[in-house]
Amino acid sequence: ISLMLVHTSDAHNLEFHYPPVCYPYNGWEQTWSEARTWRVNGRAYPVMEYGFRRRSFESERRVVVANFLFVPEGIFRKMDAVNRAADDPARRFFGAGEWQLVFPADLSAERRRDIGGTILAGCEPVISALLGNGEENP
Repeated sequence: ISLMLVHTSDAHNLEFHYPPVCYPYNGWEQTWSEARTWRVNGRAYPVMEYGFRRRSFESERRVVVANFLFVPEGIFRKMDAVNRAADDPARRFFGAGEWQLVFPADLSAERRRDIGGTILAGCEPVISALLGNGEENP
């Protein structure tokens, strides 16, 4: 399992890390996506999960990416809020962030939620610091 935390000082730059953009650009094919809500320490996290596969001549690799994005206003599944922040000259330089876990595709949704929740609990102080007084918004 891989964890990636990204924070950009300019919200425009997060677009390149967004899984539906980043993974296909790097040779992965998106096969599915599903919105989920993970509850950790009383907070609801709006998570988007994406299935990706990459084929080579000899093999195929599949992964599931669990992801959410955040700007000072809150936590989001999709890029809409980040794009609004990026397009607002008064807000774009407050930056944006992304939390991402990459799982082997053979783990169940429940197991991903359990493992992800444990890892997310350890990341909460960083996420809270980057959010400031923001509220999560599914």
